[in-house]
Amino acid sequence: MAVDPKFLAAWIDGQPDSEWSGTSIFGHKLRKFSLWHRTLLKAVDSPFMRKGSVALFDLRNAVGICKLKYPDSRIVRPKLGPFLMTLGLITRGLLSRRKPQADTKEPNILQKALARRITAFLEYCGDYLQEPEYTIIPPDIKGGTKNTPRGQAPDELQHASELIAWSGWSEDVVWNLPLGKASWYRAMARKATGLDVDFTTPEEKAFQAQLPESFKHR
Repeated sequence: MAVDPKFLAAWIDGQPDSEWSGTSIFGHKLRKFSLWHRTLLKAVDSPFMRKGSVALFDLRNAVGICKLKYPDSRIVRPKLGPFLMTLGLITRGLLSRRKPQADTKEPNILQKALARRITAFLEYCGDYLQEPEYTIIPPDIKGGTKNTPRGQAPDELQHASELIAWSGWSEDVVWNLPLGKASWYRAMARKATGLDVDFTTPEEKAFQAQLPESFKHR
């Protein structure tokens, strides 16, 4: 049986350190993206969590958050002096060689530099989002009636609580787990509690990919 590549990617990232990623933005190294980071990004209503337009302040906020380790929530945004100084030197060099031309809507050098770093941050997050694909088969409902729906706690809290209850690990360990690892452990925790967890295997994914579109949406 083939090994799920998402499972491998959740553990193997090519980094020698257990806490730090290989990504640096504005000269600041980021920790591996964790439940705690996602919680703090939601707390500040980061556009990275709601697909909004990202400004320079938002990126600095996100970098400050992803340097933190649970339970630290003191966001220290990176200073932009060195970044802007380098950008200024580049800009002056370009301007000294640029020929006069008509105004265009092409992004300026600051916008391009920001876009590159936003892309780098999104790629960094993506390195730690390898969640398993699985389905929980609901138990038979006795008497043919469904339970009354209940309100749900925030997903990050449910996630952390399930892992703590299952593993006995400390809060620090759970909240600092890279998100992909935490998601795989959560699936196993659910299985251990007796839920009927049906993992989607690579073979099943390949089979589903070959199905006609009309069949997939039934």
